[in-house]
Amino acid sequence: MQVLKDEIYNSIIQHAEALFYERGFTGASMRELAQKVGISFSNLYRYFKNKNDLYDTLMQPYYAGFMDTIRGSLAHEEREPAGEDHVHLVLEMFMRLIRTDRKKFVILLEGSQGTKYEPVRAEMIAAIRERIDESLPGRAQQFPLLIQVLAANLLQAILEITMRTPDDETLLGNLEYLVVYHLGGIEKLNG
Repeated sequence: MQVLKDEIYNSIIQHAEALFYERGFTGASMRELAQKVGISFSNLYRYFKNKNDLYDTLMQPYYAGFMDTIRGSLAHEEREPAGEDHVHLVLEMFMRLIRTDRKKFVILLEGSQGTKYEPVRAEMIAAIRERIDESLPGRAQQFPLLIQVLAANLLQAILEITMRTPDDETLLGNLEYLVVYHLGGIEKLNG
C-alpha cells in the first residue's frame, strides 16, 4: 500500500479550494483536480473516497465556526438596541465570517449546491427575512414575496462585494454602505 504524503494531501486541499471557489461543488471535477495536483485520477481516491468527502474535509471546520458565529451574533443581537448598533452588529458578524476565511465564506454560501451544506444559503436568507419581518410589523405579511426578494438580494450583494473587493478595509466600507442602504430602505417601507 502506498504511503499518503502530506505535501500531496495539502496540494489536493489547496487546489480543491480554488476549484470549489471558481466553480462550486457541482462544477468542480475530480479529474481536473488530479491534473492540477499532478497525480493520477485513481491516486486522488487514496486520499479522499469521493468529491463529497473532499468537500466535507475542506468545509466542515469552517462551517462549524460559521454556525457558532451566526448563533452567537443572533443571540447577542436580541439583547441589543436597534438602529446604529444593529448596523454594527450585522457588520461585525459578516466581517468575522469573511475574515475567518473569505474563500470558504463564498464557497459555503455560493458553491455548496449538491452537498449537505446546500441549505445554509436558504437558512441565511430565512434569518435575514426574519429580521426584516421584525422591522416591518404588519407590513411583512402584506408583501411576503418582496420581503423574500429583499433578503435574498442582501445576501447576494454581500457575496458579490466579498468576491470583488480585494482588501478588508474596502470590504468593510462597502458592506457598511450596503447595510445602511438596506436598513434605510426597510425604514422607508415602514413609514
